[in-house]
Amino acid sequence: MHNFGKLFNNLSQTTIQTLLTQVPHTIKSYLPRETIFTEVDFNRQLGILLKGEVQIYKTLSTGTELLLKHLNANALLGIGYVWGDAEYFPATIKAVRPCTVLFLPKNSLKRLFSLEPIILDNFLDAMNHSFLYLTNKIEMLALPSAKERLLFVIMESCQTNTSMPLNKSRLCQELSISRASLYRCLEQLQDEQYIQIYSNRKVGLHPCAFK
Repeated sequence: MHNFGKLFNNLSQTTIQTLLTQVPHTIKSYLPRETIFTEVDFNRQLGILLKGEVQIYKTLSTGTELLLKHLNANALLGIGYVWGDAEYFPATIKAVRPCTVLFLPKNSLKRLFSLEPIILDNFLDAMNHSFLYLTNKIEMLALPSAKERLLFVIMESCQTNTSMPLNKSRLCQELSISRASLYRCLEQLQDEQYIQIYSNRKVGLHPCAFK
């Protein structure tokens, strides 16, 4: 049985299944590295990631792919582009692992909002979180050095967890830097007692940081 995630928070599986029988929707499966949304093909539908993992990329003018976000099951895809008249989607979404996505067109969402108002509340809450994430991302990218951007990412993650996985490939993509630059930044931040790297391949803030 699928967990339908944020859009259907606080609703039972029985209620969700009943609601879905009353609105048009489609469910599609994707293989690893298969594209779900592109800049010109996003269908103006809200996607609910029922299973799997995806990554959201922005292709820069240099041809470099900048990793914007990594999402797991229950995430919402394309939430800001169901409404409006934008002619393109600002990023590309690709499957990292085998994925199953439920798509809801705008009219189906409107119908769900009228059938169960809590779904509208959940949708607006998810929109707000998406806006805040984008604001933080812009703030991070505006920082002048790779070391500052890396520290920003670690600090953001450690607001809700004591540490974060030290996924070097993902960090290189997210910060748009080479592995050599990443290693150098990690070493500098560790030497300056901003961060500490654990033996379980995680990184967290040093107890002396910002004191």
